[in-house]
Amino acid sequence: MLRNLHSKIVQWNFDKKMRWYIAGIICLSSVLIFVVITGAYLMFSIQQSKKMAEEQLSSLAANYESTLDTYKAQALALMLDNSIQEYLKGGGPDSPGYYERTDSAQESLMNFTNMNASMNFVSVVSYQFPGYLYKGKATQINTRFSSSYEQDYDGSIKGPGKGTLRMSYNDAYTRDGSCSLNVYQPIYSLTYLNKEMGLFCMNYEDNFLKNLSEKKYFDFESEIYMIDKAGRLFSAYGEQSQAPFPWMDLLVKEKGSFTRDNTIYNYQKIGSWNFYIINQTPMFEFYKSCVRIIPILAIIILLLSACSIYVGNCLIHRMYRPVDLLVKEMEQVANGRLEVRSSPDYAGNDFRQLIDGFNYMMDEINSLIRKVRAEQHQKEQIRFNALQSQIQPHFLYNTLECIHWQAMVEGAEDISIMVKALAQYYRSCLSKGKDVITLAEELEQIRNYLIIQNMRYDNMIAYQDEVTEGFRHVPIPKLTLQPLVENAIYHGIRNRENARGSIRVSAVNREDAVIVQVEDDGVGMPLRQMEQINRTIGQFDEGLGYGLQNVNKRIELLFGEEYGLCYRSNDAGGVTVEIRLPGQ
Repeated sequence: MLRNLHSKIVQWNFDKKMRWYIAGIICLSSVLIFVVITGAYLMFSIQQSKKMAEEQLSSLAANYESTLDTYKAQALALMLDNSIQEYLKGGGPDSPGYYERTDSAQESLMNFTNMNASMNFVSVVSYQFPGYLYKGKATQINTRFSSSYEQDYDGSIKGPGKGTLRMSYNDAYTRDGSCSLNVYQPIYSLTYLNKEMGLFCMNYEDNFLKNLSEKKYFDFESEIYMIDKAGRLFSAYGEQSQAPFPWMDLLVKEKGSFTRDNTIYNYQKIGSWNFYIINQTPMFEFYKSCVRIIPILAIIILLLSACSIYVGNCLIHRMYRPVDLLVKEMEQVANGRLEVRSSPDYAGNDFRQLIDGFNYMMDEINSLIRKVRAEQHQKEQIRFNALQSQIQPHFLYNTLECIHWQAMVEGAEDISIMVKALAQYYRSCLSKGKDVITLAEELEQIRNYLIIQNMRYDNMIAYQDEVTEGFRHVPIPKLTLQPLVENAIYHGIRNRENARGSIRVSAVNREDAVIVQVEDDGVGMPLRQMEQINRTIGQFDEGLGYGLQNVNKRIELLFGEEYGLCYRSNDAGGVTVEIRLPGQ
C-alpha cells in the first residue's frame, strides 16, 4: 500500500506536490500549535489555581490562627481567675464556704459565656473532689456532659506546638449530627508548680470549621479540610477519621503543593498550632476548563489553517506559472512543434535563466537539425557523385585496355604506358565502390596520375614517396591526395620559371592522429590567401566536385570535425598540405 502511494506521489506534478507539502506542514504545525496552546493553558490554569489556593489557604490560616489564639487566651484567663482557683482549692460540698465559692465561680463562668457569643457552654471539672460546674446556652447538653467529656477528652488533639490545650470537633455533646468545637485546658494551681487541679471544657459554635466544607472558595470543584500533625482529619468535613492523611511525609514546609493520584494538594500550616489546612483538587477540574476552550481554539486554528492553505495554494500557483507554461511548451515541442519559444515576461531572474536556457536549447536543436540535414544531403550528394562516376566502368576499362595493346602492337610505347596508367588510375578511383581505401592504394593512384602528367608535360614533376611501411595501411577517403597533387602542379609548379618542381608525400604521428603531408616547391601563395583557404575550407559546395572543400568535408563526415585539411608554407617556398586522419 505504501509503495502504491509512493508511486502515485512520484507521478504528481511539482505544483501538486508542493500544495500537498505546504498543506501537510500547515496541518502539522496547526496540530502542534493546538497541543502547545492547550498544554500551556492547562499549565497556566494549574499554576494560577495553585497560586490562588496558596493565597486563600494563607488567608484562612492567618484568620483561624487568630481565632485559636483567642480560644487559648480565654482558657488561660479562666485558669487565672481567683474564683475558679478558690473553688478548686476549697474542697467539696462538706467543706466550709463551699456554696459561696461555688456561687462566685458560677458567676465568673456566666460572665465568661455572656462575653462570647459563639460559646455554647463552659464547664469546670474538679480533680480535688467529685463534681463540676456548668454554664451555657444549651441545658440539654448538661445532661450528657458528665458521661461524654472523659471519652472526648481522651480522643482530643493537642492544639499548639507547646502547651496542654487540646481540641476536638464533633457532635459528642449534641448527638444530632451538628458538630461543635471542644477546647480542653487543664487547670493548674497558681501556688504549687505543675499541680493539676481540674479541667476546663469550652464548647464553641465554630463557623470557620463549618464553612470549610460548606462554603465555596474557588470557581472550580475543590475540597478544603483541616488535619492535625498526625494526619487525622479535623474539620467540618466529618468526624475525626481513623485513617490518617496518606501524604504526611510530603508536608515538610509551612506551605506548599504536590500532585498525587491525579489530584493536586495545597497545604498551609496554621502558625504554631499542630494543624494544616489542606485543599485538594482533582486534575479533571482543570481538564474541564480546557475542554471549554478546546472547541473555540480548534475552530480558530482550523480557520487559520484553511486560510493559510488557500493563500499557500495561490502563491504556489503564481510562482509555478512560469514553469507550468514552460512544461506546456515542452509538450508542444514533444509533438513536433520545434518553432515554439517561451516568453520570460512572467518569470523572475531564476526562472528567466531556465526559460532562456530552454529557448537557447531549442535554437541549438534547430541548428543541429539543419546541420544534420545538410550533412546527410552532402553525404547523399557525394555518394551520388561516386555512383555516377561508376557508370559503365567495364566499358571504360575494356576500351583503355584495347588502346594499350593496340599501342604496343604499333610500337607506340609512350601511348601504351599512358593508357595503362590511365586505366589503373580510373580503376583506383572507382575502388570497387569503396569510399575508404588504404594509404598505399591512394599512393598508387598518385603514382599513376603523375605518370600521365609527366608524359603530358615532359617529366616536369619529381615525385618522392616517403611514407614508411607503418603508415601504408592507414585508412583514407579515396581521391584525397589526387586533388591536392593536382593543385600543387597547376597552381605551384607550372607557375615557376622553368615549370619544373617536386612533390613529396610523407606521414608522421602527432598526438593521437596521423598527419599525411603533401609538399611542393612551387611558387607558394600569399599568407592572406592561405588563411582564407583554411577559414573557408569547411564550407561545402556541391558544385566543387572533388575540389579542396569536397575533400575536407568527406574527411569530416567520415571521421569527425577534428580531422581534415590544413595549409601552411614550407621552407622550399611552396605549400604544404597537412591531412589529419585518425591514428591507427
